[in-house]
Amino acid sequence: LTSTTETSITISWNASTDNVGVTGYRVYRNGSLLGSTSASTLTYTDNTVAPCTNYTYTVSAFDAAGNHSAQSAGLDVTNCPPDLTPTLIVTPNISHGETSFDVIVRVTELNGVNTFGTITVHIPKDPRWNLDGAYNPSLAMLNEIPLNNGNWTYSSDATNHIFTSATVIPAGDFSNFGFTIIFNPDTSRGEHTITSQVVSGSGGESRVNNNADSERLDYFQ
Repeated sequence: LTSTTETSITISWNASTDNVGVTGYRVYRNGSLLGSTSASTLTYTDNTVAPCTNYTYTVSAFDAAGNHSAQSAGLDVTNCPPDLTPTLIVTPNISHGETSFDVIVRVTELNGVNTFGTITVHIPKDPRWNLDGAYNPSLAMLNEIPLNNGNWTYSSDATNHIFTSATVIPAGDFSNFGFTIIFNPDTSRGEHTITSQVVSGSGGESRVNNNADSERLDYFQ
């Protein structure tokens, strides 16, 4: 299996050999012929699937003499991709002058499917706050909330604080990471919103309408 979305499934297989020379492959879905490929193409994308449906794929090889191999063992696929959503917790949420805030991001899988690949979360930068020191991958608890900081790495670019994880979030489970920031309103007062954003496609997900969460901070000089 190479990848799945709600509207497509891509499978792959190892090359076959025989004494004549393999010239192509046939792909079957639930026992019916779906399509074929050349000998040099070892993947097939099925774009005719229905969302969240179970399918079984098999592959057979054929050669120039018209010989066909037996079909491979079946590959069972359910094309429900993971669905990730963040929850942002900021404590406290009121600043009087320079204030230390604890920030926790919980990334939850909602679709009952294990994630796969890298998960990336962006938190937009703001000149009024910075991390209080370096991100600590050994931090295991913040405000009595257990953390998985060791599964996340920190980096940044010109516009975002970036947190990434290659650790699978099991179906229906979550992963927390947390850190402390120093917020300095200087001589201003007002409201500031901190936003966490799961980058589209992270962890194999394809739904993007629930990928952000925000917390409002009220600040005073």
